[in-house]
Amino acid sequence: VSGATRGTAATPGSFGQRRQRRIGGAWTARVNAVNPGLAPPVTPAGQRRQRPQLVGVSGTAGGGADGANGSGHCQAGGAGGDGGNASTSGGIGIAQTGGAGGAGGAGGDGAPGGNGGNGGSVEHTGATGSSASGGNGATGGNGGVGAPGGAGGNGGHVSGGSVNTAGAGGKGGNGGTGGAGGPGGHGGSVLSGPVGDSGNGGAGGDGGAGVSATDIAGTGGRGGNGGHGGLWIGNGGDGGAGG
Repeated sequence: VSGATRGTAATPGSFGQRRQRRIGGAWTARVNAVNPGLAPPVTPAGQRRQRPQLVGVSGTAGGGADGANGSGHCQAGGAGGDGGNASTSGGIGIAQTGGAGGAGGAGGDGAPGGNGGNGGSVEHTGATGSSASGGNGATGGNGGVGAPGGAGGNGGHVSGGSVNTAGAGGKGGNGGTGGAGGPGGHGGSVLSGPVGDSGNGGAGGDGGAGVSATDIAGTGGRGGNGGHGGLWIGNGGDGGAGG
């Protein structure tokens, strides 16, 4: 091709026309065909259209199953299952919640109650307006005659949300006749992100009463510790009442 024809409108067979034709475009001047489709879309107002920001899916993790009750003499109650953990990465305004723990089963005669399940934790790396809430710990099972109650489950921890709320500890199970109350679960902590609340500790279970005035009654369970971190620190749980 001579220098006199360089830069003129494209003719069939030129590089630009072949490229334009392969993507289904019409025959146009080479200047429009060299990089077809690379310009950003333009709105009627002449502003560049922004990519839509990802909107994540909010949700709650599954809860733990309740523990089975002891079916006979000296059969301990089953432990409650832990709530599921939740995790997400990205999104605007997503709310993620950990699953709640399952309750501990009651103990049979002379057997302790099962421990309550722990609440699920949330690891959240979402964007503005996201929230992370830990699952609550479950209540411990009540003890059978002469046996202690189960411990309450611990609240779930949280991290990374714009607003973080840790789970509360579960209440300890009550002691059977003459048995001690179970300890309350510990409140969850805020592991990262200063905004939000740590979980409160669960109350201790009540001790069982003595069979007669001369019997020693069960002592109340101790309350769980409050969680750490966050804008508000969790309070410790109340101790259980004596029998």
